[in-house]
Amino acid sequence: MLNFFLNRHKNKRIVKLVRQTRNNIAHRLQYLFLKLLLILGLHIIAMMWFEKLSLSQAAWLTLTTVTTVGYGDLSANSFWGQTSTVVLLYILGIWMLAQLAGEYLDFRMDRRERITKGFWSWNRMSDHIVIVNAPDKNSEQFLLRLIGQFRVTPCLAEKPVILATHIFSQGGLPNSLTDMGVVYKNVNTSLGNFFSDVSINEASYVLFLAQDALDPRSDSLTLDLLDQFERRGNNALIAAEAVQDSNFSRFKSMGADSVLRPIRAYPELIVRALSAPGTERILEDLFTHFGASIHRYDIEVKNKSWKDIACALIQQEIGTPLGYIDDEGDVKTCPPEGAIISAKAILLMARDESIPETSSIENCIATI
Repeated sequence: MLNFFLNRHKNKRIVKLVRQTRNNIAHRLQYLFLKLLLILGLHIIAMMWFEKLSLSQAAWLTLTTVTTVGYGDLSANSFWGQTSTVVLLYILGIWMLAQLAGEYLDFRMDRRERITKGFWSWNRMSDHIVIVNAPDKNSEQFLLRLIGQFRVTPCLAEKPVILATHIFSQGGLPNSLTDMGVVYKNVNTSLGNFFSDVSINEASYVLFLAQDALDPRSDSLTLDLLDQFERRGNNALIAAEAVQDSNFSRFKSMGADSVLRPIRAYPELIVRALSAPGTERILEDLFTHFGASIHRYDIEVKNKSWKDIACALIQQEIGTPLGYIDDEGDVKTCPPEGAIISAKAILLMARDESIPETSSIENCIATI
């Protein structure tokens, strides 16, 4: 426990130092820019006073000189005009402009490095997706498939994605993910509140992944994060992974709209949970015998209307047909209503307490 608070304090000090450095650079840029403006303004006044130039001519001469362009169409001819140009521009202005350019390039390079390594604060984003945590193993491949599903799902396709995790702390976020519109916040999610750095209040979707898909202790971290998130009163749609089934109801009570088991091989299921809450429960139930399951019935069907088959099976409370296997062995799911089909097998979803016999389905279809 003592190490937890020491590490948390150390992390806060590092973040504070990073922000102080960033603010110092920004203030220095502002300071240099104001000094340069002052010097340029003094030179413009000097040209107007000593060389009797108009304001536009004095400004043009000052800018072409300080940028070392030197068109030569205007120049200082008097002693004091030339002296002002040497002191204000040759000695001070050009040096200060070069220094300002150097500081700005350093600032841009520092900004890019902090964005790449995850130290940038994304506190001005809105209408985006926040992913909290990532799997320790094969994380890039998992995230590529997950984000790929985001990009083909209409309601998620255009949403920026912020990934909050420490997985990529060594080399930064891979280019394969940044190319898909993902930005990175390098943070140890178990150390406390980081929500403001990912603009979680303005997010449209928030996904809490289990830190370890096989460790029940991951649920404790997710519960703590859900508790912090709930206190902010955000209206985002929330999906969360629960390692233990007993925690499903607890996650729901903490504000999660969708709760599902960690299934690393099928990140598509997570996308369904975000885009259409509730569908993940149906899909998960199909893999277990806790309510309903899908069965294959090897029944020959010739030139029958799919609409008539579906209506007959549902009306006689046999089950819900999901598709069929045609004579070539191809699986056809959710056929058009008016389709006339020929099949060698029917795929049927039925309640586990009343799984129909093959003969019942044959008799039902024969009446059509």
